[in-house]
Amino acid sequence: MEQSPLDMNGMAVFVAVAETGSLTAAGRQLNLPKATVSRRLKSYEAVLGVTLFRRSTRSLSLTDMGQRHLQRIRPLVHEAREAVTEVREQREAPSGLVRISTSVIFGEHYLAPVIWNLARSYPNLRFDLVLTNALVDIVREGIDFAIRMGEPEDSELIGRVIGRARQLLVASPDCMAQYPVPESIADLDHLPTIVSSSGRRHWSFANGEVYRCNWKVSAGSIGASLDACLHGLGVTLVPETMARPHLESGALVRVLADCPLREVPITLLYPRMRHQSMLTRVLVDALKDVPL
Repeated sequence: MEQSPLDMNGMAVFVAVAETGSLTAAGRQLNLPKATVSRRLKSYEAVLGVTLFRRSTRSLSLTDMGQRHLQRIRPLVHEAREAVTEVREQREAPSGLVRISTSVIFGEHYLAPVIWNLARSYPNLRFDLVLTNALVDIVREGIDFAIRMGEPEDSELIGRVIGRARQLLVASPDCMAQYPVPESIADLDHLPTIVSSSGRRHWSFANGEVYRCNWKVSAGSIGASLDACLHGLGVTLVPETMARPHLESGALVRVLADCPLREVPITLLYPRMRHQSMLTRVLVDALKDVPL
């Protein structure tokens, strides 16, 4: 039986559609028009003689055959992309659009200065910073890199810890003058507390103890929490680098300085296809200098 010719373009389109969940997102990832993505996918299914996706007017889902085929060829497609990228990067400086997502506070205070330096050093690169406190689906949204606090949970992504953020409990002197000085973690029950969001009400200490805040204010962000703290509304948890200027000026004081909080890992996440990318190495090296 005569074998059909190997269609690497069709493979790449199929994997992109499967990973992103739509023709539009796949086209964005591959830098192809949606119509081209649709045409190549149909051609690839015709060559294989099977239906890889169930289609409706609003969604795509893999058939059983499509799921099995994806598991077989996804590593091959990613390895092929890395091989091509490696050859190109040996003769070219990084170029093109780079989309990086992180939280608003990390983006504004830590990431932005790094990116401005990279933009000057690599004039052929374009940077799109996606700053949001929402959890972004990296593959579906066409994000090249994401920086998140904490250990990575998505096994489909590569995670590299680029640093650890030290956190402090702080309050204004006026606030602390109204309450007994806490000597233990349990004493926090007697002080008003501020959290960055109602879903982040647990403070983890280095000794393994976790304190559950009965918060007075849920401020919506770390920056707003710090501002509320400066206004005397209670004790809050902030990165040391954000607290330091206010501690030095006397606008804030440490709370429970003898009970250090657990340091939080800061992780760089990216799809497996970028594992050996020169751009990944450039970004990791640049982030080493971030004053966490």
